[in-house]
Amino acid sequence: MNWLSSIFKTGGLLLLSGGCSAYIEDFGVADTQTAFDSDSNIVVIGETDAQTSSENEADSSTGSVSDADTGSTDSGDTDTDTDADTDADTDSDSDVTEDQCEFGVVTPSGTTLLFCPVAASTTLLGCHQAASKGACADDELPLHPVVLSAFEMMKYEVSNAQFAEFVSDNPDWGPDGNMGIMSCNTPYLNTWYEGTPLDVDLNKPVTAVCLDAAQAYCEWLGPNVSLPTEAQFEKAARGDYANEADSFVQYPFGDTLSCMKANYQNCYRRVLDVGTTTGPSPYGVLDMAGNVAEWTSDLYRDDYYCNPTEVSQFVLPNCNTAYSFKDPTGSASGTNYVVKGGSWSSPANALRISARNRQAPRDGNNLTGFRCVRNR
Repeated sequence: MNWLSSIFKTGGLLLLSGGCSAYIEDFGVADTQTAFDSDSNIVVIGETDAQTSSENEADSSTGSVSDADTGSTDSGDTDTDTDADTDADTDSDSDVTEDQCEFGVVTPSGTTLLFCPVAASTTLLGCHQAASKGACADDELPLHPVVLSAFEMMKYEVSNAQFAEFVSDNPDWGPDGNMGIMSCNTPYLNTWYEGTPLDVDLNKPVTAVCLDAAQAYCEWLGPNVSLPTEAQFEKAARGDYANEADSFVQYPFGDTLSCMKANYQNCYRRVLDVGTTTGPSPYGVLDMAGNVAEWTSDLYRDDYYCNPTEVSQFVLPNCNTAYSFKDPTGSASGTNYVVKGGSWSSPANALRISARNRQAPRDGNNLTGFRCVRNR
């Protein structure tokens, strides 16, 4: 029996046909309307307070953009998947409005960063075999339900200018600082010059940062701010899909890629300013596919969802016994961390929402950046 076809949600209770409801109980998910604390550093701001001055859009015929080249010589990417169709987009985009991301976190330096609210819900994570046309890797299987609490995610990837504010406040995390030297392998912040980013790179996502440096920046923003879990990243990218009958899209903006909507292999051949491409997620988050891959807080494990040899007969008791179906936070053991979203040099298949890549926590490179979430 294909139990996934019978998933639905009643209140906080996830019900499955075939008696599986015994394994997923009422998790007591809070009301999906996100509340924002009046006594915290969360504020409501207007569209004119957007965190980035970059509103450049790629030219649909020439692929040109207005920001300057970074001069990065790093073109390596370990993904070997084949490209997806990059013809003109024919599927409908998510109905996203700018005011979805009107909430902000004020940094200790006084800059307001836009965050997009993501409501609590039950949703499906992993790869849909039919919708993915056979592109699912073993470590993306099986498609499975999880319950996620509400959170907010940064609308944009963290930029060089924003990370420079953090370094100014915390010099030990600078290119020559003790924390950077102890926590990160070289090259750490190697795109900066004499300790600061170049003016032309200020609105580009910060790269060459190790996991600890990225997490330190998020913690600097205030209480309950962290790197996203893999589940949070995937939920923010895909939106709510509580049964297989719903349209299960490959990318945050639909099933068809274009260089207007994502910066990936053979589009611009360099990193772009944050927010340059125009493919939003259902919650209004930008650049979740391409430009730079992004750190998550989850340790990687190839059978984290379930033993790949058992997926054809998947039932809940056969799944990884350590897996939590409520707010999963990654494997309890491992050496590498999950990175999501793919980069400007990644093939199309690596940009799929369910695609999982991994990276050693001390390693930084010119293809990986990050963004933060605020947990409710």
